[in-house]
Amino acid sequence: THFVDFELTKTASVGFTRRHKPDPGRPGHTRPTLVIAGQQIKPSKSHKYIGVIHDQELRFHDYAQYTYGKGSYTLRSCNYMYLCRLYLLVTVPQMLYAVDVWGALSLTLNADKTGYTRRHSGLVKKLSRIQRQVSTQALRAMFSTATDMLDAHANLLPLPLLVNKLCTCLAVRMSTLPKAHPLCTVVQKSAKCLIKHHQTPLHHLMHGFEIDPPSTETVLSVRRSPRLPSPFTMIVSEDSERAVLNEEDNTALIKVFSDGSVLEGGVGGAAVLVEGDWVTWQSLRVHLGSKEEHTIFDAENVGLVLALEL
Repeated sequence: THFVDFELTKTASVGFTRRHKPDPGRPGHTRPTLVIAGQQIKPSKSHKYIGVIHDQELRFHDYAQYTYGKGSYTLRSCNYMYLCRLYLLVTVPQMLYAVDVWGALSLTLNADKTGYTRRHSGLVKKLSRIQRQVSTQALRAMFSTATDMLDAHANLLPLPLLVNKLCTCLAVRMSTLPKAHPLCTVVQKSAKCLIKHHQTPLHHLMHGFEIDPPSTETVLSVRRSPRLPSPFTMIVSEDSERAVLNEEDNTALIKVFSDGSVLEGGVGGAAVLVEGDWVTWQSLRVHLGSKEEHTIFDAENVGLVLALEL
């Protein structure tokens, strides 16, 4: 219907299973070669799909090796002064791509079968070596320095905690999907019940971080719709005399005055809230800095912000 043609040369056949014992009913049986439109598709043990290498056991060992090599290559040709910045901006997005699929907390049933143990996979521990290499080179520290000390002095979050942070954000984002989204029903179903066998990454995300989509509260970013009329009345006088006359004629119970100015080389803004006949009032003021660093427009904006705060 969309006039899309499949590229047979890029088609792969992978049998996903973790069973190592052969089928006793079919001794010597191997996976057959598929033939589509005369094109032979031989079975393979892994295939790269949407940037992630999927092996037939879904353990992602090949992808971890690929990611480790890519991260190490990026860091070899970099100055130590910009190493941490390059690591956070380039290497981390490359390493932790699709981390919710392969790097989420794994739930293992306890020996007494009373609960689950949450632990990270060996892939996260292997990728932690790259962050240790970054912090060691950036700080010019000794190789015997403890990893937690290196992360603290380099101002880097430990990689397991960084993985937890990203997975939590992704899980919360999926729990707030609208009902019309095709993944909404799947996410809610995975969060409702934790199955014993064939757990998916969605089960690990929702139950590993204890996220319940039905109990998620939706908070609007604004209190009022921008289409509604403003509840405030703004008056901008032409000059100081007109401002005094407008203030005397205004009978509102609450009044807020704001202004920004440049005085003696300094830039700042202020706001005053008056209730009644100047009986009770509050004020806020901020000094931004010198006029070489700020303009009068910055001062006016600060005055409006202070007025809204009051």
